[in-house]
Amino acid sequence: MWRNAWFIVKVDLKRTRWGLIVSTLMYAYFSVFGSFIVNELVQDSVKPGSLHTSFLADIMFLCSLSCIGFFMTGEYRNYWRSDVFSKRLMYMRSLPIGTKELVLARYMQMGINLLYLSLIYFVPFYFLCVLGERFTLTEYFSFTIFWLCFGACMSIVFAYKEMGGSGRSYFLFSMVWVVVYFIASGAAWYGGFGFVLLSVEWVERFGLLVPLASLLVTILWLRVWGGMTINKISRRDYAR
Repeated sequence: MWRNAWFIVKVDLKRTRWGLIVSTLMYAYFSVFGSFIVNELVQDSVKPGSLHTSFLADIMFLCSLSCIGFFMTGEYRNYWRSDVFSKRLMYMRSLPIGTKELVLARYMQMGINLLYLSLIYFVPFYFLCVLGERFTLTEYFSFTIFWLCFGACMSIVFAYKEMGGSGRSYFLFSMVWVVVYFIASGAAWYGGFGFVLLSVEWVERFGLLVPLASLLVTILWLRVWGGMTINKISRRDYAR
């Protein structure tokens, strides 16, 4: 199973050269732009920034990290019209490759993407952002793992829809999540708190318990959504 999955991953990675470049530039921009926002948000170790800045920081982190498991290849420009992901999956299903191997290969590729883009995102962020001075290395590691786990969980959700639905439904699904992020960030702003600020406070208060709990949730999330994705693919009607 692992051999077939790795073969699929290598083939897909060869096709993502331009996607790699685009994603690298995009997440480098996210890192720099995000650091400016967080610098305004966390002015020093005592006084937080305005709630308006907290809203922007939340939107930035939620939107950028939710797709960190994906390289932005050209297929994402018109997949809602071409339904390219369904066509590729239909072709792969015609080969002697099991459904579990297809899902495993997708998760392996997302893991590689996540590890690479996390370096592009969080290494410059450490040197540009005030959190690099406020946090110890252990605290910054905890902060990074917390948000990467969020990104991994959301990438798993998007992979479920990408592999289990049509291009149009996947596009609508993605747009709904953008609205959800704005509503959640707005609700946090209205409630007088922010997700980024909370993650900073949790890291400073609970230390390594934050990444450990995040990793545990991610493992459980992977098992549940992995099973759902396998079942969804197995039940898909490719004749439509």
